[in-house]
Amino acid sequence: MSSTDLGTDPRVEEGILHTDTAQGADEFDSESWIGTPTSSRPPTYISDAQSFNDDAYTDDTGTIYAGPSTSSLVHLRPPSILGVDETQEAITYTFTPTSPIGNSLTLLPPEGAREGLPRFHIVVTPNVFNPFQQITSIYRGETQFGEWVASFEMGISSLLARVRIHRRDRVLNNVLEKDGIRHKAVWTWTSPSKNVDPFIWDCKDSKLASVCKSANDKKKILATYTPARSMLAFAATVTIDRRGEEVELSKLEVTPEGHRIFEDILVSLLIIQRKRMLAREHDPKPYN
Repeated sequence: MSSTDLGTDPRVEEGILHTDTAQGADEFDSESWIGTPTSSRPPTYISDAQSFNDDAYTDDTGTIYAGPSTSSLVHLRPPSILGVDETQEAITYTFTPTSPIGNSLTLLPPEGAREGLPRFHIVVTPNVFNPFQQITSIYRGETQFGEWVASFEMGISSLLARVRIHRRDRVLNNVLEKDGIRHKAVWTWTSPSKNVDPFIWDCKDSKLASVCKSANDKKKILATYTPARSMLAFAATVTIDRRGEEVELSKLEVTPEGHRIFEDILVSLLIIQRKRMLAREHDPKPYN
């Protein structure tokens, strides 16, 4: 379509199609965006709460990725992380099935809890080019249309597992260290953000709760994860067992100190649990 034809295009009047043709199609960062039939330009990444453009985020090499965009669509690029309301008591959240699609869970506060407590929606999707590589994305709120928080990708692949949080892209092994065998280990999380102090997950007892503590002060409890008693509860769409009884779901208790770094606690927990539940290298039945 020529520039002279744009003036008569109704999409120009509606603000969908832009008349500025100075920027070529190859001048934007095409990573992490979804195109629409009505626009061939990259979207501005917006959340339910605000419009934003984070200018840049970095990877392990220090490379800066940037580039404003000119159309609007629900974001996939990392937005600025909004702080969570601090609470004065430990709150127990539940990993709850909230979608008929079995690839998502929502971390919800207890029913009747005060307003302002965080909620996180967790979605797992396969990498289109390698279905054995799974991408987990975390959003604020109860749907995937909320504000993006973090994502990580891991699975059977020749590529290293990676995690994105706080506008930074890191190789997973650079932020998560394991001390001990996988199922009974102590894991240390070193956040890409300098504002988050390192912390550990003590998972020495695989059947009981895993405890998250400050790496600098082991007496400071940040969170406690209690896995579901029944394996049925790990299936996102199953809440009733064969006897018709409600399945107890996995829970995450977060202390006031833990609420300040809730995103890191949640992301590290999801990664660790994924690693702990993967088939062992020499398992005679690596796939179920």
